Amino acid sequence: MADGEKTEKATPKKLREAREKGQVAKSAELAGAIVLLSAVLFFYFKYNSMIADSLSMMRHYYNMQPFEFNIANVASLFRDALSIFIKLLMPFMVILVVVSVLANVAQFGFLFTTKPLEFKMDKLNPINGLKNMFSLKAFGEMVKSILKILIVLYVAYLVIKSEIIASPMLISSSLKQSFYHLLAALWNLMLYLVLLIFLLSIMDFFSQRFVYMKNQRMSKFEIKEEMKQMEGDPLIRARVKRLQREMAKRRMMEAVKTATVVITNPTHFAIALKYETSKSNAPLVVAKGVDSVALRIKEIAVENDVPTVENRTLVRAMYRFCNVDKEIPEKFYKAVAEIIAYIWGKT
Repeated sequence: MADGEKTEKATPKKLREAREKGQVAKSAELAGAIVLLSAVLFFYFKYNSMIADSLSMMRHYYNMQPFEFNIANVASLFRDALSIFIKLLMPFMVILVVVSVLANVAQFGFLFTTKPLEFKMDKLNPINGLKNMFSLKAFGEMVKSILKILIVLYVAYLVIKSEIIASPMLISSSLKQSFYHLLAALWNLMLYLVLLIFLLSIMDFFSQRFVYMKNQRMSKFEIKEEMKQMEGDPLIRARVKRLQREMAKRRMMEAVKTATVVITNPTHFAIALKYETSKSNAPLVVAKGVDSVALRIKEIAVENDVPTVENRTLVRAMYRFCNVDKEIPEKFYKAVAEIIAYIWGKT
């Protein structure tokens, strides 16, 4: 499979960059459906109080004394009407605004970016506009919209059909009973349709998310390039690591010059220890190595008059369990103490 084919999932970096550009998985239909459902539920639960407030307002103006048209009366009437309007509809408007914001935040979180508002010449290209209008994506959206409309109409037909079947029973009912039955039927129809639209919008959200993640897919080459950008070129990383090892080796060799003793195997192992009673509780490993490194440690020890002691078994065990710049483990205390005591006894 070619490296250019976008077969890999988008990396977090790719998704983060797309988000910064305002490209997120979202469904405008879901946000609209949530707002619509909130509006219907608001009127459903506040219907009686709103009707009562409206009737109270109507009675108030009906019982007013003959109205004299002048600036003061008109201004007073306007203020009263505005206050009643605010009282009735302000909670509704606030709820819609809050729900609209939360419906979008729930889909892609808090996001503020001006990238989508930036001017681009491509947006003025009529050819690109025609391509978008007659693209496969536009055709799919049109088919999806038609199917949704057909489903909504079919459900509406089923609900209205069930109400029509029950309508002959209203012949013997009073006008008030018929009115309330019709009102209840309208509410049922509205709730059914809104819930259906809400369910369809949830499906649309997951569909949009699937399409979004598919569009954000990356090729293997793009992933490799991203890794290079994040971590650097592999050749450069290898060179840096090599330089770091060389610097650590030079520091280690310099530390051999100040060692208290170097314990060796004749040809393969060497470990340099430094013991300062005033600074540490146990000898410190300042260098260790095998083969050529061990040989160099022994050469530096000879050049700087550092005592060298041969102990094959001990040096092999210490090489395995001891780390540079760390104190030796407790199990080596006795053996190393004997060696250091022997060296100090000779000096």
